[in-house]
Amino acid sequence: MNTGLKPVWAGRNMRLDPFRLPQVVSYATRDDYGDVTFTIDHRGAVIRRMLEMSGLPAFIALPANAFRGVAARAMEDPDGNVTVTLE
Repeated sequence: MNTGLKPVWAGRNMRLDPFRLPQVVSYATRDDYGDVTFTIDHRGAVIRRMLEMSGLPAFIALPANAFRGVAARAMEDPDGNVTVTLE
C-alpha cells in the first residue's frame, strides 16, 4: 500500500476560503446535548448550541487569527478501501 498517493477521485486540493463566506452548517445530534450550529466567515468561527438541561444558549467564538483550520487527508489502498484522517 502506498499511502503517499492521493486516490484517483481526489483530483485536486480543496480549501475553505474564509473570505468567500459566510457558510452555515447545521446538524441535529441524537445525544443529550441537542443541536449544534457552526458559523464560519471572514471574522472567525462561532459554535452555538442550546444546553438541554438548563435551556441556556452556549456560544464559543474564535476570531479568525485564532482559528488554525482543519486539513483532511484521504488515502486509498490497493483494495479500494479509503482511510480519511483529520490533521
